[in-house]
Amino acid sequence: MGSQESLTTTLDECAVQSLILLHFIIGNAPGSKIDDFYKQLKASKQSVYHDSMFRNLGTLISELQDEKISEKDMAEMRKLVDKIDLATFAYNILRDKEYQTCVNSFFQRAVSSFNKYTKNEIQLFLSLRLHLLRREINAHTDADKPEFVIKHFPELVHKYFPEEPRAYHFGNDTSEKEAGRYQIMMAVNIVSQFLCSEENKLGIAARFGGRALVKKLLYEFIQYKLDADFDYEADREEEEEFPETEDEIKALVDEIFDDDFNNKVMEEVNASENSENVYKMEQDSEEDSDQDSGDSDSDSGDSSTTSASNENKKQTYADQLINEDGEEDELMYDDDEFGDNNSTGRGASIPRTRITDVQPSARAVTAEEADFSDDVESDSESHSSHVSYTTNSFAIGSQRQQSPYADAQNSRKRRASVESDFTPSVSHRSSRVRSVDEVEESDFTPSVSRRGPRVRSADEVEESEESEEEEENSMPHRFYTGADGIPRPVPELPKTRERTQRWTEDEVQALEEGLNFFKKRAWAQILKMYSDRLGLHKSPQLKDKAVNEVKRRQKEGLPLGGFKYHVNPRK
Repeated sequence: MGSQESLTTTLDECAVQSLILLHFIIGNAPGSKIDDFYKQLKASKQSVYHDSMFRNLGTLISELQDEKISEKDMAEMRKLVDKIDLATFAYNILRDKEYQTCVNSFFQRAVSSFNKYTKNEIQLFLSLRLHLLRREINAHTDADKPEFVIKHFPELVHKYFPEEPRAYHFGNDTSEKEAGRYQIMMAVNIVSQFLCSEENKLGIAARFGGRALVKKLLYEFIQYKLDADFDYEADREEEEEFPETEDEIKALVDEIFDDDFNNKVMEEVNASENSENVYKMEQDSEEDSDQDSGDSDSDSGDSSTTSASNENKKQTYADQLINEDGEEDELMYDDDEFGDNNSTGRGASIPRTRITDVQPSARAVTAEEADFSDDVESDSESHSSHVSYTTNSFAIGSQRQQSPYADAQNSRKRRASVESDFTPSVSHRSSRVRSVDEVEESDFTPSVSRRGPRVRSADEVEESEESEEEEENSMPHRFYTGADGIPRPVPELPKTRERTQRWTEDEVQALEEGLNFFKKRAWAQILKMYSDRLGLHKSPQLKDKAVNEVKRRQKEGLPLGGFKYHVNPRK
C-alpha cells in the first residue's frame, strides 16, 4: 500500500511517457524505437500496474492507505490513467501483441470516457473486429477456404459480432451510456446482415478488416484524443456530430466495405510509410557519412541487394502490408492465381469463393535510389573539409586583427602546424560557404581527421606558410590611415544569415503538436521530441515559424490551434 502522492507521481510520469509514445506512433517512428519506448513505459508502471496491461482507477485507489481523495484529484488521476490506457491499447493494436485483449477492452480503455461515439470511433470498433474475422478465415489453406467460408461463415460473423450487448464489455450500465450502446448495436446489426447476405456468403469479394484501414482509423483517433487533451463527454456535445440514425450508420458501414475507399486508404498508408522510409534512409546516410568508405560500400551493397530482391518479388497485396519489423502480417496471404489482379470492382475478376484483396498501385524502390548513400557521403565529406578550412582561416584572420602581437602568434602557429594532426583541404566540389554567424557558433574548433595524425612534409609546411602570408596581406588591419593622415577603424563585416529552410506541411504539423504538448515555447524540447520530423531546423527557426504562422492564420481568419500557446503560453 502506498500514498496518494506516490501514486499520482507514478501515474504522472507514466502519462508523460505515454504521450511521447503516442506521438511516436502517429509520427510513423521506426518499430524498434516504438518497442524500446514501450518497454520503458512498461517498466515505469510496473510498481502500480504490476503485470497487468490495464488497471481500473478504483482498484488503484483501493490499494492506497486510508486517505480521502477529492473529486478534483480523482478527475486528474482518471485523465492520467486514460493516457496510459490509450498508449497501451494503441501499441498492442499496432504491433499486434495482445490484439484480442485490446479489442475486448475497446469501450473500457480506448473510449471509456465517452457516452456517444463519433463516426471514426464506430468505424475503428468495426474494423478491429472485422480484422479478427478476416484473420480466422485466412488461417485456412487456399484449398479449404472456399468450403470453410460457405459452411461456417455465419457462425464466424456471430462470433465476432454477437447480438448480446454484454459481449462488447461496455463496462457501464448507466442510462448515460444508453445512446452509445444504441449506436454500436445498430452498427453491429447492419454489419451482420451485410456479411451474412447471399451476395457475400458465396464470394465475399469485398475487402474488409485490412490492416491499413485499422492503422488509419487508429491514427485519426489518437490524434483526436491528443487534440482534445483527453477531455470528456461534456466537451464533445457541442463540437462533434454523432451518427445516430439508421441511414447515418449505414453510410459509415458502407464506407469501410467500399473498394474505392479501401484503395485510397492503402495508397495513403503506403505513401506515408514510403516517405518515412526515404527520410530514414537520408538520416542513415548522413550518420554514415563520417565512416570509412569501406563500411559505406558494404552498407550500400546490402541496400541495393535488398532493393533488387524486392523488385523481383511478386507484388501481391500481402507484400504491401509488411510491418516495420519486416514481418508479414499474418492476416494476409499470397495467392499466385490472383496476385496480379488490379480490378477495383467488387467481385469483377475474383472468384466468389475466395477472400482476397486487390493489389494497390505501388512502386518499388529501385537499386539506383537505394544506392545513393555513396553520393551523400562524398558530398558530406567534401562539405566538412571545406567548412573546416574556411573556419580555420577565418579564426587565424580574426586573431590577427584583434591582437597587437599578430606576428608572434603567426610564428607560433607555423611552428604548431608542423606538429598538428589537422590537415585542411579544400573540396573540388561546389559547396556552401558558411556565414559569419555560423563560424562564430562553431567556436573556431577545427575538425580532426579520423585516420590519425600525419606528419606534414617540408613542402606542405612551406606552402602553408606562403598561404598564411598571402592571407595576412589580404586581410585588413584593425585601423587604416586615410588620405588626411588620420587613422580610422575598419568597419566590421556585415553579418549574414543562413538561408531559411522551407517548411513542409508535416514539419508545421509537428511544430503545432509540440506546442500542444508542452503548452509553451519550449523550442529545444520540441526539437528533441520531434527530431525525426524537425531535424533540419533549429530552435530560432521554430520560433520564427511560430510567429509567422500566427500572423498568417490571424490574417486569414483561421483558428490558431496549437500555436495559441505561442501567443499565450502556460506558466
